[in-house]
Amino acid sequence: MSFPTDCLTQATIQPNSTILANIEACQAASNTPFCYPLNGTRICAPAEDIPFFWPPTYYANDSKVALEYNLDSRLVILRNNTGTRTQDITPYMFDSVADAIDPAAPYEKALKMYMRERRMDDRADPFNLQTHDGPTLILVKTAEFTTTARSARASATGRYTYDSDSDSDDEDDGRPRLSGGAIAGIVIGAVLGLIGMVFFCCRCCCGPARKSSRVAMSKEDQGRIVEQGVSLMEQRGPRGEAGSQAKYVAPAVGAGGREVREEEVGLARPAAVLEEVPPPRYTP
Repeated sequence: MSFPTDCLTQATIQPNSTILANIEACQAASNTPFCYPLNGTRICAPAEDIPFFWPPTYYANDSKVALEYNLDSRLVILRNNTGTRTQDITPYMFDSVADAIDPAAPYEKALKMYMRERRMDDRADPFNLQTHDGPTLILVKTAEFTTTARSARASATGRYTYDSDSDSDDEDDGRPRLSGGAIAGIVIGAVLGLIGMVFFCCRCCCGPARKSSRVAMSKEDQGRIVEQGVSLMEQRGPRGEAGSQAKYVAPAVGAGGREVREEEVGLARPAAVLEEVPPPRYTP
């Protein structure tokens, strides 16, 4: 079964002059909760920035409205009642929210849209949201969804896009918004800066202490060496010769029959003298 292609894309769904005139007339009449797209509009899925129009005066003057496609969602994003905004059509909306129309046409599903209204003068129940019917759209799957398209949604309820004149809070404070990447960069930079500052402080504060400790140990070693040297000099006596220096006399027989050679062997062995003893005299 081939994929259908008879549907509107982001480019072809933009209202022309004739459609804009009809939208203006609908907004002026203000007798329906929405004006565009009409019921049964076939939209290719996925698609980005699909325009929606409604009559602002149909809702309370100080109310805020939300364009919704899933009443079970816990996330309701209310915007100023400007009469227009855009909405992305995501693979999630086709797979998990839209309803099947005909088993013989698995690539076409119906998606019911809603208008949620919060009336700001409702002080008794300020979070009471009025639900109004929006258009029922026909989502048309024209090709298999890619992994990139499936992961494009920001949450389980899909990704929203808004007009530049809408705000992200009940009131627009005019301040610039930081993206997630910018916030992550600031946090990482702050952590690295803190680590560098701690490392610098350790070098400044702990370095001299370690250096003085090494100097003190070196002086102590020098004192011990000097003390050992003095003790050794006292043992060697006033002429610089060791009082307990032993001599080892090794025999060396020469022409005279008895000739000895002396070798100093240090303190480890005692002094000894070895001489040749004549053989005993023969007595008959």
